[in-house]
Amino acid sequence: MKDGTSVSRFVTSYIIESNKKIFLIDTALKHSPKTILEYIHSIGRNPEEIQGVINTHSHFDHIGGNLFFQEKYNPLFYAHVLEVPYIEDIELQHKERPVGEMIQNVRGPVSVNKTIDEGDSLFLEELEIKVFHTPGHSSGSISLYIPADRVFICGDVLPEEGTLPIYENVDKTFSSLDKIKKIESLDILLSSLSRKISKDKDIIKHIESGENYLQRIQYLVDRFKKERSQSISTRQLTEKVFRELDLPETGIMPIVETSISAHL
Repeated sequence: MKDGTSVSRFVTSYIIESNKKIFLIDTALKHSPKTILEYIHSIGRNPEEIQGVINTHSHFDHIGGNLFFQEKYNPLFYAHVLEVPYIEDIELQHKERPVGEMIQNVRGPVSVNKTIDEGDSLFLEELEIKVFHTPGHSSGSISLYIPADRVFICGDVLPEEGTLPIYENVDKTFSSLDKIKKIESLDILLSSLSRKISKDKDIIKHIESGENYLQRIQYLVDRFKKERSQSISTRQLTEKVFRELDLPETGIMPIVETSISAHL
């Protein structure tokens, strides 16, 4: 933050591997490739095997290392069509979705080679990866399902209780979470906003926890608006919600205020 304070955060990337090829899911921040490469080597793989990079969405903390991998290994880049403008023009994203100095954590823009959407399948050799359009966190957020392993990677669409609320549309978030809950053959859920790996019955509990968090924020927004006889600004509303949720005020930034205004 500009005042020197900070909010503890983490970023997540995933590796999907077949016998000879790798998909990299999101590239985190511009300094993250070193950690990603170390992990690839640690599992006995070679980064030259990276066939493609799939961006679950275009927020800076998911595309920061894109340019490094493009310049070094030249994989194919995949994203939803609604996210492409922001991946290919980071200044546009900085203008429309400002998040302070986060743009400094992006190495640069890349060109997206192929757009992906609901119902599409990608193949890593013979391993099928199904694409789900799961908007809410952003309009073009996608999730990935690997039927052979019964694993679902949901990006940032699942709100995590106690973390900064970041999403663009509340109703679409609920719809996306409901879509995930209806997948029958699911053993593992991986959410980029959580450090935990949800398995079996805990998957539904994790999703319901995210839904409850959204509902609590909605309740607070409705309550505070009702309590004020005169109009209340989005900033004031966000401050009140943050205090009630015991979230640090240093975490209030335009993208978070957008989340709170989405409840209006």
